[in-house]
Amino acid sequence: MEQMPARYLLPFILAAPLLQGVMDARLLAFFHVLAAALLSLRLWRGKEAGLTPSAACLLAVALFSALAVYLSPVRHAVYHEWLALAAGLCLFFLAKGQSVKDRAFTDAGIRAVSWALAAVALYQAFILKSEDVSSTLVNPNALAFFVLLAGPLAVARGDFVLTAVLALVFFLTGSLGALLALIAAAAFMAVIALRRSGDRRALVLLAVLAAAAVLTLTQSDFISAANRFSWWRSAAAMFADSPVFGHGHSAFTWLYPLYGSPAAAEGSVYAHNHYLEFAAENGLPAALAWFSLLGMALAGARRLALFGLLAALLHSALDFGLSLPANFWLFCVLAGRELPAAEKPFFRGDGRPAAVLAGLLAAAAAFSSLTPASYEKETGTALARLREGADQAALQSLRRASALPYGRGETEETSGRLRYSISRRTGSREDLFLAAVDLEKALLKMPSRYSSASALRALYAGAGLPGLAEHERFGRRGEP
Repeated sequence: MEQMPARYLLPFILAAPLLQGVMDARLLAFFHVLAAALLSLRLWRGKEAGLTPSAACLLAVALFSALAVYLSPVRHAVYHEWLALAAGLCLFFLAKGQSVKDRAFTDAGIRAVSWALAAVALYQAFILKSEDVSSTLVNPNALAFFVLLAGPLAVARGDFVLTAVLALVFFLTGSLGALLALIAAAAFMAVIALRRSGDRRALVLLAVLAAAAVLTLTQSDFISAANRFSWWRSAAAMFADSPVFGHGHSAFTWLYPLYGSPAAAEGSVYAHNHYLEFAAENGLPAALAWFSLLGMALAGARRLALFGLLAALLHSALDFGLSLPANFWLFCVLAGRELPAAEKPFFRGDGRPAAVLAGLLAAAAAFSSLTPASYEKETGTALARLREGADQAALQSLRRASALPYGRGETEETSGRLRYSISRRTGSREDLFLAAVDLEKALLKMPSRYSSASALRALYAGAGLPGLAEHERFGRRGEP
């Protein structure tokens, strides 16, 4: 089958990391549509498609994870997140079989975006004096994840200036989890070298790495570690509730409060463990197919590529780097090109039907962006009207937004809070009643939302209804 030139993947390598911090529904939709369209183009040009082991795993992940979203109790909140996963799977396939020239082209793109991200990070650190150096990737840990992927490529190219700059950026992120992953990956590579060569000097390196790991652990925040254990227990409980079908990709964000421990110091939108989170959200069949695919990529990876991928996967046992689309897509490109190039297919067939299906996925991704775009337009209008002091106009925009199958209760909560504010200002019992209605609707759409439960409890308490305010249904969800 004809390979996809590496230049077509540049938007995911160059643009996605730089835009991660400002991605909205429309930007995400562009990347989703582009990934599916590129897959369709490759299949159409290839004319012949073979179902290889890696292709079978990709197809299984896509189908079972899509089924998990369809059966999800929060389907309307997470279906667009599944499209980000599907885009990554497309990139995994598109990157397979890259020639030496295409690999060099991809590496050059990663080198360029590495310099751009490093420049932003250094600006944050030394000009803005920011305590959280995250560049454009939302969070310092996410930036550290990117460096784990890009750093080994800089070393492989002999670009030691970029290597030194990325090492400085890595240090500035202060990510202990990424440092532990780096140490563990280095130890793994040292063990491989020891087994292959028998050179016992590797034992000295292993001892140094073990000492570095112990020192790193002594610097860790034990509150953060306790929180992670709590999030992992919640993800495990989610998986136990629905081990086969899962709860839908990215459902942990919405369902965590239903499984969270009352003793947890803080909540989280991620489980901070890719393996538990993926299994809980997508179900066991999808997880087995995905982890098998990752195993194939690692098994065929070259030495420095293996080091980067392994470090990223180890980091993903402690953090959420793979939950951000930009990092996930880059990971899929780098892992996909390490898949065995000479896989024997189970069978070969006409590639046109597969191309049509990929084209339909691109069309579905484009169509699915219409609702989020309309939702964002109405909520944006509502916020503008609020700033102008036009309460009723804001409420009308919120009503139009809440009628759309998207958002899972944000608009109802905002409307309820606004009506409650109006009722306190004017003494209107009608607005007080409608505020309670809106907040009850918000809780019906998303029973796990802390803020809606807290606002509703405050409303009932302020209205002189202690029985409702202290009702058992709020439980720990009502805690601020």
